Amino acid sequence: MTTSGGIDRAPTHLDFVSLFATSTRTSYEPSSGGLPFTDTLARGSWRHSFSPIVAVNLSSEAELLDYDNVFNSRVQIYREQVGVDATLSPLLSFRGNVGPAFLVTENGVPTSPFGGAGATGAVSSSVLDWIGDAVLTYKMMKDTTLTFLASQSVGPSVVGSIFKRDTLSANLIYTINSHSSLSLSASGNRQISTTTTDYASASATYSYNFTREWLGQFTYRYQHRFASTGLNTIDPLTGIQTVSGTGPADSHSLLFVFTHSYVLVPPGSY
Repeated sequence: MTTSGGIDRAPTHLDFVSLFATSTRTSYEPSSGGLPFTDTLARGSWRHSFSPIVAVNLSSEAELLDYDNVFNSRVQIYREQVGVDATLSPLLSFRGNVGPAFLVTENGVPTSPFGGAGATGAVSSSVLDWIGDAVLTYKMMKDTTLTFLASQSVGPSVVGSIFKRDTLSANLIYTINSHSSLSLSASGNRQISTTTTDYASASATYSYNFTREWLGQFTYRYQHRFASTGLNTIDPLTGIQTVSGTGPADSHSLLFVFTHSYVLVPPGSY
C-alpha cells in the first residue's frame, strides 16, 4: 500500500520549488514470504535559472525504513545533492548532480553489512558514501538523439534490501516518421550488497502511434549476469536472497505494451 503527495510552485520566473513525500507498506501473504517493512521518503528540491542555458539544482532527501524483524531494525538514508543543467549548444546538453549519502542503522542485525560483524545483539552503525548522476545528450541529426548516462545510487530494493548501484548506459533514439520510432540501448551496472554482481544488457524498442490516443511498443532485451563475488547471498537484515545464484546467467525477454491515453476536461472549460 502506497500513499504519496506533493506540491510544485514557481515563486518567481527564475525559480521552481518542489516538495514530495511518499510512504509504502510492504507485507506478504503468507507471512513466510518475506519480511514486512515500511519505506517512507520525503524530498525537497529547488531549481534556479541563471540564464536560458544554465540552471542550478539543489535537493535534500530523507528516507526511513522500518523492518518488522526480531530487532525492529531501522535504516535512515539522507541524500544531499547539488547539480547543474546546461545547454552547451543547440545540439548538446548536459545535466549532472552529485552529493553525499549518509546511512544510519539502528538495532541492526549483527551480521548485516550495515550493522557490524562479531556482535551478539542488535548493533548500530553509520556509513558515508557519495551518489550522483550525469547525462550527456547529443542531437546527432534532426531525427536521431544519442544519450550517455552514468550514475551511482544507494537505496532499497522492492523487498527492502539495501543496494549500492553503479551504472553506465547509452541510448540511441531514431524517429522514423511521425508515427514510429526505434530506440537502441546498452548498459552495464554493478550491484553491491552482501555480494557484488556485474550485469550487462542490450535492448531494442520499436514504438508506433496507431492514433493520437493509442501507442504500441515492442521490446526485445538481452541481459547477462557475471559471476558474483562474496559468499553470503542472503541479506541478514531482511532475510531475502539478494541474487538467485553466484554463477553467470543469461536471459532473453520480449515485451509488448499497448497504451491508451485520454484527457478529462472539466465542464465549462471549452
